[in-house]
Amino acid sequence: MYHPDDQDEDEGGGIYSSSMPGKKKKGKGRTKSSSFDSMESGGILSLPAEVEASRRKKPKACFCGMLTKVQCGLVVMAVMAVMGAAGVFVGGPAIAKNELDNSEVSFTKLSMSNPSSTDYSFDVAADVKIANVHPLDGTMGEMDVDLYFDDVKLGTLHMPPIDVKAGKETYKSIDVQRFNVVETAYDKWDEFSTAMLNDAVVNWVLKGTASVSSTMLGITMDFKDIPFNKEIPLTCFDGLNDVQMSVFDLTQSTPDEVMVEMSICIENPSDISIEDLGSLYFGVHYDGAYMGNVTSQTSKMQVTKDDPSDPECAAIGEKSYNIVEMRGQLQPADNAKADVLMSRYLAGMDTPVSAIAMSPLADSIPLFNNGMQGLELATTLIGDETALVTGLDFESATIFPIDEDSMSMTMIALVSMTNPLGDDSPMNIRTVDMTVNMGYGDTVIGKGEAGVLHNPRINCRPSS
Repeated sequence: MYHPDDQDEDEGGGIYSSSMPGKKKKGKGRTKSSSFDSMESGGILSLPAEVEASRRKKPKACFCGMLTKVQCGLVVMAVMAVMGAAGVFVGGPAIAKNELDNSEVSFTKLSMSNPSSTDYSFDVAADVKIANVHPLDGTMGEMDVDLYFDDVKLGTLHMPPIDVKAGKETYKSIDVQRFNVVETAYDKWDEFSTAMLNDAVVNWVLKGTASVSSTMLGITMDFKDIPFNKEIPLTCFDGLNDVQMSVFDLTQSTPDEVMVEMSICIENPSDISIEDLGSLYFGVHYDGAYMGNVTSQTSKMQVTKDDPSDPECAAIGEKSYNIVEMRGQLQPADNAKADVLMSRYLAGMDTPVSAIAMSPLADSIPLFNNGMQGLELATTLIGDETALVTGLDFESATIFPIDEDSMSMTMIALVSMTNPLGDDSPMNIRTVDMTVNMGYGDTVIGKGEAGVLHNPRINCRPSS
């Protein structure tokens, strides 16, 4: 009989079949027959080709031999992708919160306009920059955020949807909206306003609840109720310590009042633009003494540190300078110091002066009034370059000889002067104390002294 256990495979791949113990005969390993060949006892038995090929084929690589290595790798990748997506779904809120916490938010411009004349409200718009975003791109949905200063809520700001890219800076504009300061926080706003005017940087905090959406492997995932809490540094006015006098004019004086008109160029070192500061009220001071009041109508600080300067200040600086025009009346509390100030000015000498915001009324806008009080704008009054004495004409001269080498002369002279107070303000020159050198050609031949002469008449009129 035939026994399958009696078959062995040699190195050449042939099959030995034997019906006799102890002997093997080599037969053919493959046959094209689809069934066993009929043989006499002791003959060679051949297997069908399909069965033989199946016996020699190598087993599959994985999953109990059901998949090839390539198929197995694809399955593993698919499983990992599903597990990764599931992990993002499960850990997504934590990832989104971490991304918000690590991101950096800053204001590149803050515009304030249309302030109320009765309460603490105004229009606000802003440009923001978002940086240090990782690991995912995404969209932060629109939300309302509360603005805090020193842990006190000042008001609420509406933020639009913002698309962010991982590893890139994102810029977004916030459209104009009304900002209403919480009524119970007016005192804290006054503190913020004071800090904004006097400090280089002020930190405030935005708090809210964010929603974040992100797409991974073609799947969009939405995460809601993510805490948003960002401390944001705001570049501020730093005391407005760069103030340049552009115009100082007394020619609009009247017969009863000495009027002064001033134009000053103020550098804005901040990212804050204020389009309407209202009317500002300052006291002019010299050497610690009060000289009078000046008022700036419809003032603004619209040019920021990166904007081109106002055309009237372009000669002082290419960027960041705003023009502020003031007008007022000189009413000095110390006449002696006022005399020194005016003498230096008329002599063409530069003199340090300052404009200090008045109290209790520094600004006609309630939003800024308390913060403005005490703000000092220090500047230099540039000496008048216009000559005060414009001519000296002799009407008569009487000569008295003294000896062979000297003589004396008595002269009547007409002195022409420029009226620094303008055409509408006659100026009474009560005393003259003048010393002049007299010469012929390039040679000085003597010195004339007028001494102190008193004249009570109004004697300096327009064009005189």
